[in-house]
Amino acid sequence: MRIIAATAAAFFLLSASANAAPACAPEDSAELCALAAATLSDNPPFAQLRSESQADAAARAQRHAERRARTRELLDALPAPNWRDLYRAGYITGYGDTRDERLLAMAIAIRALSLAPDEPDVRFLVAMTVDSVTRTYAGAQLYGRQKYFQFNPDTGATEIACLPQMLDLPPTVGAAFHHVEGYPRCPVGVGEAH
Repeated sequence: MRIIAATAAAFFLLSASANAAPACAPEDSAELCALAAATLSDNPPFAQLRSESQADAAARAQRHAERRARTRELLDALPAPNWRDLYRAGYITGYGDTRDERLLAMAIAIRALSLAPDEPDVRFLVAMTVDSVTRTYAGAQLYGRQKYFQFNPDTGATEIACLPQMLDLPPTVGAAFHHVEGYPRCPVGVGEAH
């Protein structure tokens, strides 16, 4: 059977389509707006990822890397980025391949949240980046924004869709985090990195 686990990149792809990004405003960095739009549009639908060639995936990964590098330059040069600039920078950086990039995406998202604590887009970005970091360092996620999928190669149907490797929290703390509508916790061992 062909199995696809939601890696950091796939996780952002899935989450981004479910959550509308903030519209660009005149006071926002026009280049960050363009980079975020390019990042969003440079991701094929999830079903297409299952049949994507390695060459296409590598080319897309290279484009993501170039946008991340330019985003870092822009973020370093902006004297006072607003929350929308930070949201876009965190979103783009979230496609990173390294622990440092995932930590940077989380730090950017948390800074955006400090400027706009009531913005649902920002809270969602924080949850995505925290899960990416906790999967990297703790081997498990807190908010359930990374999902695991197992497909039947004969029919293309999804046989399993669940949340792997959730952090074990006390019930009084964990109940609010461990429920993501439509995705139960995976059985033990399913979707876990070995």
